[in-house]
Amino acid sequence: MKKLVLLSIVAFIFSAAKSQNENNNAISIDSALSFFKVNYPQEKVSLQMDRDSYTFGETVWMKTWCLLDGTPTFLSKVIYLDLIDKNGQVVLKKMYKLDSLSSTSCDLDLPATIKTGNYTINAYTLWMLNFPGFIATKNIFIYGADYKAPNTGLAKTDIKMNFFPEGGELVEGVENRVAFKIVDQNGFPVNLKGSITDKDGKLITGFDTKHDGMGSFTITPLKNNTYLSTISSNNGSTLQFKLPAAKNEGVAMQVDNSNANRAIVTLKRADGNKNLYNKIKVVAQINGELVYAQYLDFEEGLTTAAISKKNLPAGILQITLFTEKDIPIAEE
Repeated sequence: MKKLVLLSIVAFIFSAAKSQNENNNAISIDSALSFFKVNYPQEKVSLQMDRDSYTFGETVWMKTWCLLDGTPTFLSKVIYLDLIDKNGQVVLKKMYKLDSLSSTSCDLDLPATIKTGNYTINAYTLWMLNFPGFIATKNIFIYGADYKAPNTGLAKTDIKMNFFPEGGELVEGVENRVAFKIVDQNGFPVNLKGSITDKDGKLITGFDTKHDGMGSFTITPLKNNTYLSTISSNNGSTLQFKLPAAKNEGVAMQVDNSNANRAIVTLKRADGNKNLYNKIKVVAQINGELVYAQYLDFEEGLTTAAISKKNLPAGILQITLFTEKDIPIAEE
């Protein structure tokens, strides 16, 4: 979902910039980013908590910061906190005034009537509601008065495995790297091993978690094939999870960040409609500031980009792939 939100925002940047510049048919990516940064400044909230599980009657203590381009925001003076249950209903809601450093201490008192289950805490300003994908969220588990300790280990339905293909989607016929996370019924990470098989039961690869229920594996999805992940839970139950379907066209992206001096971006193209993806523009930004832009041409054998880390501003490096028509197709 995060990937879809970010790509939608990137597409919006270009449409908004072009609508304001109807006489200019070639809106560059850097000018579009500048337009977006000036006209749609992006606040970001950080939410710090001491733990991720609580009991009814306790107080959830928090600290929040609201920044704009790495400095205290001038757009908002109030932060809002929502406690939301698993059905998406707001259980508690509070608001706090930000201090001169755009920070504040916050708390939520858990009532004795609260039910046991998974909850989400959202922290945001009213301006951030224009871009809900950037609302700060924390998942917690609350033990209510109705809680009953299980008699046995995890039940078969208590484990979930989520897949995150690098770049956003699996692409047929090329090697894809897939990150995953395994969690229990409370959303806590679980460390397990497993394997990937195709629709005929053929073993493709094995995997195991590296830390906090997370890990990765590589797979080359083939046309007209489907893939299953099989793991065994702590109580001996065998669980299977279907991998997302692969697209028959597009570009897969892999980013190697192990080098201290540069991040290496490698592209691989599917055979389906490959002429639509001859030239791919690799764009990297940090907090709306363009730090790298380069065309790679598959017909000329140019499929790798090296993004220098020297003099990069503080923040998270966001890499997006565009077609020649400035259509975003993948993001890391």
